[in-house]
Amino acid sequence: MRDALHGQDAAALLPHVATAGAEGRVRIYRDMYWGRLVGALASDFPTVAKDLGDELFDRVAVTYLKAHPSDHPSLSFLGRRFYVTRDALGLHAAAAVARLEGARQAAFWTP
Repeated sequence: MRDALHGQDAAALLPHVATAGAEGRVRIYRDMYWGRLVGALASDFPTVAKDLGDELFDRVAVTYLKAHPSDHPSLSFLGRRFYVTRDALGLHAAAAVARLEGARQAAFWTP
């Protein structure tokens, strides 16, 4: 299921779901999944989200998430490398702010 969601291939799940309209429901779940991940990043990086605006932040966040899928069960660690994507996209000021916000987030969760 994870592969189908990450690959945006709702049809791959159809053999496992025997009800009418399953593809549409899977698409809703997929969209909610990505929305939750982007929302988690926005809450961890509020200054960057505000500075970039909703549309640009969403595009940068999805770019990051596709390059760096979550490798931890907690969303609190999702943005550990978020600044790298912004730097690569030429958003250097946003990357610097992201480093600060990321350090704050890391300090909160450090034992």
